[in-house]
Amino acid sequence: MIRPKPNGQRSLRDAAREGKKQVAPPLQESTQSPQIAKSEESAQPAPVCQKCIRRAEQDRKESAARAEANKRRREGVTSRQRKQKERRERMKHARLPDNSEFVLRFDIKTQRWTGTLTVQDQTFVAETSAVLDLPPRLDSLYREWLQKQGVSDG
Repeated sequence: MIRPKPNGQRSLRDAAREGKKQVAPPLQESTQSPQIAKSEESAQPAPVCQKCIRRAEQDRKESAARAEANKRRREGVTSRQRKQKERRERMKHARLPDNSEFVLRFDIKTQRWTGTLTVQDQTFVAETSAVLDLPPRLDSLYREWLQKQGVSDG
């Protein structure tokens, strides 16, 4: 015998004994507080407190970072290869004109490198603590000068 529940619905066990499919219970009015609104993107309630909002934002960022990492891994591009490619793109300039000259000097007292780049009749001077930073810095000074002159470096 099927016993009705106090609210008039049958239990799953009772429906199984009867061999019938369970009928969905009738919809009841929502008992959610008015502070919890449904999110447009999902059917889950949107977070209410600041802590919940920060946590949800952090979860979204972590998910996006994982997706980006997975995409790069599928493409087979390592972070080193990506950095090398970015550097090649940044350094993609025309060559210096013929008879251009780099001169690099190290001053032991100041522990600094001084370099000059002479291109035709223009001289550019820069100073750094690392020798490998000096040629790109001199080159960028030359490229800036070219732009001010309105000359293409191609």
